[in-house]
Amino acid sequence: PIVSANFSSYKEVLLPCMDLLGKAHAYSGNVPAAIPILEEYMQLAQKDLVPGTPNPTLAQTQDLMVKLYGSTRQFDKAIGIYTAQFEYFKSTECEASEAAITAINNRAMYWFALKDFEKSRADHREVIRLLIILQGADHAETIQSVEGFKTLYASNGMVYE
Repeated sequence: PIVSANFSSYKEVLLPCMDLLGKAHAYSGNVPAAIPILEEYMQLAQKDLVPGTPNPTLAQTQDLMVKLYGSTRQFDKAIGIYTAQFEYFKSTECEASEAAITAINNRAMYWFALKDFEKSRADHREVIRLLIILQGADHAETIQSVEGFKTLYASNGMVYE
């Protein structure tokens, strides 16, 4: 054979190819072709996640998909990615892990951008609750987050409580 490889699973070949093909479509502007390929990639890659082992390629693809979903006005799917990330990190690391907090904060910011302030505020409260568990109420990052949320809501004429 011209090329020989020893792969323990077809997924070792298939998943990177799917990811690259989907990203090639996305970056060339063919978003309608990219979305189904990357959706299938994410579904298969998530099944193979090993708790506690990061998958940077999947994380990058999820970030790209949030942008693609936003550009095609599929906001529910974008929010679904953040929700899935939050649930995954909450169940595999701990409820108040940095990764879980980042996912729920990203979802809160997405809700805010969509002007669903009730859901945004609920998620931001969850961020603060988790930061208190992780770092304590007096930790600089917790205090900074509370102040940041107050500023964010005030910039839109609202009060963050």
